[in-house]
Amino acid sequence: MRMGARIGGLTAAVHAARTGRSTLVLGGRAPGGLLLSIEQIDGVPGFPEGVPGYDLLPTLQEHAADLGADVRMAELTGLDAADDGW
Repeated sequence: MRMGARIGGLTAAVHAARTGRSTLVLGGRAPGGLLLSIEQIDGVPGFPEGVPGYDLLPTLQEHAADLGADVRMAELTGLDAADDGW
């Protein structure tokens, strides 16, 4: 389980969905956080010239969704344990 639509949450969602896990990403009211204001991010695989954060976020969201993650712009208000997960 991973919550949050910032770079860490979306990266975890991509890997979890790739392995077949049920994956839900909750982005809250303002997904992306500070990532959206970064003009150049270097060292991202697949972007040898770097990439702006505002371009990277939608790419990660789409990638996670394409792999089967459920990406929603909603806030988490509570979390309860259940027999088969959360």
